[in-house]
Amino acid sequence: MASWSFPLPPGTTPRCATFDPARNIVWIGTAAGDVVSYRLVDGTHLVRGSGYGDPVAVVLAPDGLSLHVVEAAGGVFSVFKDEAGRARAAPVAMLGQAVVGAAMHPDDTRLLVLTAAGTLRAIDLATGTPATVAGGFTDPVALSVDAASGLAVILDDVAGGLELRPVALDTGNAGAGISVDAGTTALLAGQFGGAAALTASGPAGSLSLIGLEGQPAVLGEDVGMPVVALARWESLVLGVAATSIEAREWALATGPLTIELPIAPLFTGGYARAEIDLAGAGLGPADVPFAIEEGPA
Repeated sequence: MASWSFPLPPGTTPRCATFDPARNIVWIGTAAGDVVSYRLVDGTHLVRGSGYGDPVAVVLAPDGLSLHVVEAAGGVFSVFKDEAGRARAAPVAMLGQAVVGAAMHPDDTRLLVLTAAGTLRAIDLATGTPATVAGGFTDPVALSVDAASGLAVILDDVAGGLELRPVALDTGNAGAGISVDAGTTALLAGQFGGAAALTASGPAGSLSLIGLEGQPAVLGEDVGMPVVALARWESLVLGVAATSIEAREWALATGPLTIELPIAPLFTGGYARAEIDLAGAGLGPADVPFAIEEGPA
């Protein structure tokens, strides 16, 4: 498994994170209450805002311009990415109860919030009104959403240990628990050859792919350190740790390599001009060989 390590600035101390593939940026909520952006392609990191109280989720908004920041005490805020401090944020809802995680609803109009009391709620972003989606979870730890399958996946600490609980968002029905490693610290739901959840566990950040439709678990390599949050960059698994972002190539389905041909001018100096998004596919200039064939003189 190929690997890369991206060191974080001293004192960053991630509390939560999400990845913006369009801009190649990991957005991090820190223990100090900051919102930090880290661009993987060149290591550029910026503190975009501060003042939050123990952020448990930084969620990309569908408009591409803003974020939703959720605090552990239940405050939900919307803020522009470039000036993401709490003082400039618009309050969306004040739930008045402890929250452990949040994610966008697949309909892009609601924010899913998981409370420490064991309730999954959906907040209407236009009105701030919360509604219960599902409940009865014992001691929830984390939340992730697979938009393609319409599932929310909850990591729940029950009497027998940690388990994953898939919840159908259209009905609120929770499936049977799927046991996972007792040291699981991070969760990422998505399409990995079907609905599945990627987990990281223990002091070594051991990766596992857990099928949500009865598939056997697939074990991956260790990240090498405890993982706070997981994300995916095409075929790369991103593990956000205390001092770095660790990238591991793990034979996940790769995405397309986008090549754009402008309408005009198509030819420059006798050659067709094309724009190729290498960074968006997790590649650098040295990773892709180009062969340009010329016709007869």
